[in-house]
Parts: sequence; structure tokens; C-alpha cells
Amino acid sequence: MATTLPQGTLTDGMSLLVLTAMAEAEDSLGHLSLGRIPPLNEHLKNSIGDDVFKLCGDSEWQPRCIVMTKQLFIISHPGSTQVSDQIPLFEIKSCARLAGQAQIEGYSIAFVIDTVDEGYNGGRQYVFAVENEEQLQSWTQAIKKQAAICFKQHRNLSIFEESQERARKILRTKTWQSTFSILIVGNFVVNICQTSAAPFSNQTYGQQNVVLFHTFDWAFTLLFSVELAMNLFGNWITPFFESNWNLFDFAIVTVSIVCVGYPSGPTWILLLRTLRLFRIIRLFRKLRVLRTIITAILASLPIVFNAFVLLWLVAMIYAVVGQNLFSFRSPKYFGQFDMALYTVFGLFTVGGWLEVAHAVKDPAYGPGDVDPNVALYFVSLVLICVWILVQVVSALLVDSFTQACRHEERRALVDDEEQRMRKRGFTKVITRSPLAPLLDNLALFTNVVISLPMLYQSLRVCFSVTLLC
Repeated sequence: MATTLPQGTLTDGMSLLVLTAMAEAEDSLGHLSLGRIPPLNEHLKNSIGDDVFKLCGDSEWQPRCIVMTKQLFIISHPGSTQVSDQIPLFEIKSCARLAGQAQIEGYSIAFVIDTVDEGYNGGRQYVFAVENEEQLQSWTQAIKKQAAICFKQHRNLSIFEESQERARKILRTKTWQSTFSILIVGNFVVNICQTSAAPFSNQTYGQQNVVLFHTFDWAFTLLFSVELAMNLFGNWITPFFESNWNLFDFAIVTVSIVCVGYPSGPTWILLLRTLRLFRIIRLFRKLRVLRTIITAILASLPIVFNAFVLLWLVAMIYAVVGQNLFSFRSPKYFGQFDMALYTVFGLFTVGGWLEVAHAVKDPAYGPGDVDPNVALYFVSLVLICVWILVQVVSALLVDSFTQACRHEERRALVDDEEQRMRKRGFTKVITRSPLAPLLDNLALFTNVVISLPMLYQSLRVCFSVTLLC
């Protein structure tokens, strides 16, 4: 690599020093490589002639030598013994024929290698063109076969871990999810029918229903117990109990087992049997849309808690004032504090407030007159509590719910990526990039030029040089 400098920019002594330093740097860079190509006895397959081309950029094809060993797919330049790039075989996500619009400049016989995002090659895609179909089939099949072997060796799972992985795969299949969603709905319908038929249980026809519903209880409990056992085995044991959905499922199945064991018993058994209806909530976990809504609502509640507290305090103040002013006129509505507070909450709905106002009206005023104390009390209550505070709570709830929905959507994308990577056998999945804070802040700015100082401050980046804008 030749080095040239503009004339007249440096003195002769300085030029000599700079040229010497740059030459040493070039020599050191020339020795930087990934090592030498392994000897031929380590090659499982190779193509070291001019019959393989690699797609560089969008449309430029360059000749390359490719070698596959037991662990690596190696790329080098023709005539060179140095490795220019390499792909760990266990990180190959797919290897297939290149088709469609990607067939560029007549290189229709080509194959593409996709790598995993969190691997050595960072999700890069490699495209190679070969001379004929036989060579294409030979390379793709060899890469797939050896990649599968390396992938299994890389994971190095025990028999117990492999069984857990199979259980998790079964639980994640669409067939399994759809089947148990139908069972949950069916169990809910059966429980409703069982509750409706309870008054007729003493009749002959009702006795037959009792036997039928008891059989349904046994069947549903057995099926959901099998699902719970597989989930517990596949996520043994800490991952299982870290999920609130798993804890909920565990509680419902336990209640179902107790109810099946005691078909008739004291009142607490009837209460437990009623709790089985909450199994329908499990659909929220299986249906992402419902799960996002419920999770967003729960996440937004802490944000509006302060507004709820303020509304609660103002309601209690009005209850105390109403009890002091109107308890002797209408004990029905303001006789005690709890009754007054209940009346105030009823007035938040702006329904029936005229009836309450007439009940607490001073008898000294006629039918067409207005009691100023009553008017001031009710008008101020409606203005402050109903028109202002309730609307503030609603606005905060809507705003926090929208933000929580966006957060849940991002989490859903991360969960999908984690599941996809775990299917590939990666037990440790990196879902947060070092550039994530930068990207998060950039997403919030519409005018990047104005917001750059804010961006640096939010990232807390310490610069040791002066930025010239």
C-alpha cells in the first residue's frame, strides 16, 4: 500500500518521522488477520479455485476461496493463505438457495448464509455464487449438516435439559396453545352451565347433570394438571415461579384439584369452586392483544395513584361538610360519615343529584326557591370533583395507558426475539444493546440539532475533546 503526503506541509525531518511511523503501521496492519487457512487434512469441503464468487456490496461479485472445517466456515482471497473472514458453524441460522430479485448480473446459481444476530458475525448475510446446480446442492447440504452437528455440540445439554427443551417446545407450539385456549373456553361454559343447573340438583334429571358435570370436572382438571406439570418441568424451578401467570395457573389448578376431591362440602368448598371461573383470565396470557391491554392497565395504575388519592381526599372533605350541614335534614343521605361518603361517590356519576338536593333543602324555602347553601355545595362538588378531578384522572389514565401499551409492544418484540434465539439454543440472550440509550433518546427528538445537548446530558457522556459545530 503506497503512502503519499502533500508537498510542503512538513519539514524534511518531520516528513521522515511521519513516513517511518506510517510504514510501521502499514506493516503491522498487514499482519493483522484471523490466522492461516487450516491444512487440507482438516478440510471437510473446500473450493479454492476461481469457481466461487462472493457478493460484495449491492452488485459487485468478487472471487473467493471457501473452506469448511468441523467448526468453521472460512473465507479467503484467491492465492492467499490468510483467513479474511470466518463463520462459526453453530451460529449459522440458515443456508438456502438465493432466489428472487437477489439474483444479480446473471449469477442465478447462488446460496445465502444467514448468521444469528448475537453471534460472532452479528447477523451478517453472506452470498456466494457457484458454477452449477450440483455444486450448489453440495455446498448447501454440507453446510446444513455440519451446522446442525456443531449446534448440538455447542449446546452440550444433558438428558434432563434436552427433555426440558422438548417440553418447552411443545408448550410453545400453536397447536398446544390453541387446544388449551379452546379447553379454557369450554371449561368456562361448563362452569356456567353447572351453576345454572345447581337449583335442579335434587330432581332426577338434575342428579344426572351432577354426574355429568362431575365427569367434566375430572376431565378438565386432569388436562390442566398435565399442562401445569409440563410447564413446571420445562421451567424447573425458579423460572416457573418467577412468572405471575404461572403462579396464577398453579393456584387455579390447585383449587380445581381440591374441588374435585370434595364434590360436596362446606361453604368454603363452594367458594373455591367459584374461583375456578377465573381460569378464563388465562386467555389474556395466550392472546397477546388482551395481555397487552391488561398489563398496560396494571402498569398505568401506579401513575394515576396520586390523582386517585387527591380525588379520595376531596370526596371525604365533601362528605364531612355534607354531614355537618345536612345530617339533621336528611339522615338517609348524610346521617353518618360512611353514608355521606357513599352519597358523594354517587354524586360523581351526576345521576340523581337533584333528588338528593331536594332532600337536603331547607324547609324554609318554597318549591320554586333555591337554597344557597345547597346550591353552593352541589355546584362546587360537580365543578371540582366531576368536571375537573375526574377528568384529570381520566386524562392521566389514558396517557399512561398509551405509554404502557407502547412499552408492552416493545417488550413483546423482545420476547419474540428471545424465544427465537432460545430455539437456536442460546441460553444467554442479549436483548439490550450498548447503543440502546442513544437510540431511545433519538426516538424522542424531532429536531436533532436542537436536542443534541439534551442528548449528551441524558447519556452522561464525558468528552475529553472540544466539539466544533
